[in-house]
Amino acid sequence: MLLFDLKIIKTFPYKDRAKNVFFKSDDFKVRVINLAKNEEIPYCEMKDSVIFYVIDGEGEIKVNSKKDKIFTGNCVITEPARISLKTKNGMKMLGIQIKGGN
Repeated sequence: MLLFDLKIIKTFPYKDRAKNVFFKSDDFKVRVINLAKNEEIPYCEMKDSVIFYVIDGEGEIKVNSKKDKIFTGNCVITEPARISLKTKNGMKMLGIQIKGGN
């Protein structure tokens, strides 16, 4: 068993996003995504299913052509898709990428 405190886990800017992965196995990887005020992650093509859990804050997620507001406590589950995220006031999320999951 591994235990992680998501409230204090260190995060890095989007350009260093690979450093935000704090667990990786053959089947999935887990990272914390911390977007600063007015920050955006441009569309990226995800070949795996993804689970996002909003730890704190609010923002907007686009999955393919669908757009939704997301808030603290929301959980978003996607199949492989084009995904982008943005926030006006900042947002911290847990992202779980599941290989072959759908």
